[in-house]
Amino acid sequence: MGLADLEAFFMNEGVTGAPVVSGERLLGLVSRSDIVRTLARKEREIHSAISFYHYLSPPDEEPALPDRFSLEAGSTLGRHLERLKVKDAMTYGILSVPPDASIEEVCKHMTAHGVHRLLVVEGESLKGLVSALDVVRAVAEHGLSG
Repeated sequence: MGLADLEAFFMNEGVTGAPVVSGERLLGLVSRSDIVRTLARKEREIHSAISFYHYLSPPDEEPALPDRFSLEAGSTLGRHLERLKVKDAMTYGILSVPPDASIEEVCKHMTAHGVHRLLVVEGESLKGLVSALDVVRAVAEHGLSG
């Protein structure tokens, strides 16, 4: 799946992240933050390469850029979204909690790893996903003793 399709999925479902699976196998997570970081990294790579070719060129000549840099230099965010795949942006590895984890455990895990969502896993089975917003909602509805 491409990042453009993923972004459309996020918008349609009203979510900002999702687990990445291959068949029954859980591979990791992908979020809007991951997409933004990937697009920013891609832009930096392109601009670094273009700067390198400008540096190598005589001052009075236009740099001889390889075709792919000429094309990518003028690319838009949408073109990057179309070309890049979920695998290019996703976070590999599984940060998870069990279904019976307390709100406090979820908060500690999110804080320790600097993430906004965790997979809820029982054994090898993905049961769901809990986000920071889910935690805030639960606390607002039920309080901390809950």
